[in-house]
Amino acid sequence: MKKICFILAAAVCLTGCASEKAKEEPVHIESETESEASGEEQESEETSVEAVSEAPEQETLQEGSSEDESAQETVSDGGMEKLSYQENVLEKVWETDAGETACTVKLVYPVFAGDSDTVEMINAFYEEWVSDRLEAYEDDPESIVKSALELKNDPEFADFPASEEDFTLESVTIRPRVISVYQSFYSYSGGAHGMPGRENHMFNPETGKEITLEDLTGMSAQDLNDKMRGMFLELVENDSENKFFPEAADTLAQKNDFTSNFYLNEEGVVFYMQPYEIAPYAAGFTEIVVPYAQLGIE
Repeated sequence: MKKICFILAAAVCLTGCASEKAKEEPVHIESETESEASGEEQESEETSVEAVSEAPEQETLQEGSSEDESAQETVSDGGMEKLSYQENVLEKVWETDAGETACTVKLVYPVFAGDSDTVEMINAFYEEWVSDRLEAYEDDPESIVKSALELKNDPEFADFPASEEDFTLESVTIRPRVISVYQSFYSYSGGAHGMPGRENHMFNPETGKEITLEDLTGMSAQDLNDKMRGMFLELVENDSENKFFPEAADTLAQKNDFTSNFYLNEEGVVFYMQPYEIAPYAAGFTEIVVPYAQLGIE
């Protein structure tokens, strides 16, 4: 009888331990891409990699910063060696002399997996990108942080809303001759709304060095500007809904930095005009997608 009781007690104990272990072990969710790759080889001439899950909520420190690596990982196979990355999230809060939040910053950027020279170069680029951002927030007298601290430390504006600047990693696009990282950001420093912005960086897949659109296309900056000016002018001239400012054509005629505002996606190179540039804020970014073949990009 004692032997039977002992066996039953041991079984209950083992069951409980297994249950606790199951609770502690993280759940791995295999993406559709990973599942299919285990069954058969995936072939693709181009792949756009997008972060499809939100980063976990961050615990923001009142002084200093918090940094977290998202568990989300996306794998790309753009006709080259597989490349994976995860999102890193860094948040920082600046306070007034009275301990009130003056400004918050959130920086989301990619960290690529592996130890190749290309991966190390790109990761080093974004380490420096973060460092430069934080240094500018601290030292530039015209930064959103410095402006917010100056304003909120004035008793007359102590109740003014806190400022913020948030960067989001929108996508990583892989082509045979380029790795492109596209981020968006939103800056708010008071008023009815903030201002959105975009940032895109491209890297040589063989070296990891940053490259330009001129390097990628083989076209000169002038040729690219002339091409895009013509396409945006055609868009404005064919507008039947009065979406653009009356002076939009004049603005485009004088613009010579179209190659500063673009990013890559699955369809091609997306060139855009900033809000307020040729259309009202409510219209958002005015975009034109140019297929890769039209720009000589593989």
